[in-house]
Amino acid sequence: MGSWQLLFKTAWKTGLPVDAWEVDAHLGYYTRRLLVNQLHTDVVENARNTGYTRIWLIGISLGGLGSLLYAREHPEAISGMVVLAPFLGNSSLVREIRKAGGVANWKPTAVQPGDYQRHLWQWLQGYLNPHTALPRLYLGFGENDKFAPSNRLLAEILPREQVFIASGGHNWPTWKHLWQRILAAGFFR
Repeated sequence: MGSWQLLFKTAWKTGLPVDAWEVDAHLGYYTRRLLVNQLHTDVVENARNTGYTRIWLIGISLGGLGSLLYAREHPEAISGMVVLAPFLGNSSLVREIRKAGGVANWKPTAVQPGDYQRHLWQWLQGYLNPHTALPRLYLGFGENDKFAPSNRLLAEILPREQVFIASGGHNWPTWKHLWQRILAAGFFR
């Protein structure tokens, strides 16, 4: 049984009435900018057409980025997201945001159309306003994760109860532990 299947099995053991689909979105979907459209057509619209009313995206690392990119384009199509150790941009952008005093104070200069990282962070700034209609977002990451600096910036703008931090790095044991904590918090009930 693969690691994703173990995460699903953990969810089912809690008694949650959920169905789960694993999306194999390799790097080519990202580099050719196909991910959002394929995810919308093949997964989300298909689920809606078969009667599902609550759809959550769960993404780890690059999959976390994919979940966020999808939500930026189709916020009304999903109920929420759980992103574990998501890639949120290169280190120079993270330094720029931190130097500005955090996400709330960051004012990007003219953002080029293909600059998905800056567009993503601009969209994430919407989480600063609790009245903005955005999908619920739960974030988890390890203290020693390679993406912890960017994840901490995102954590600063989310409600505390939607952020989960554990000891560990960018690995399955840390993500499984975070997933168990998120499930135990009862947000999906």
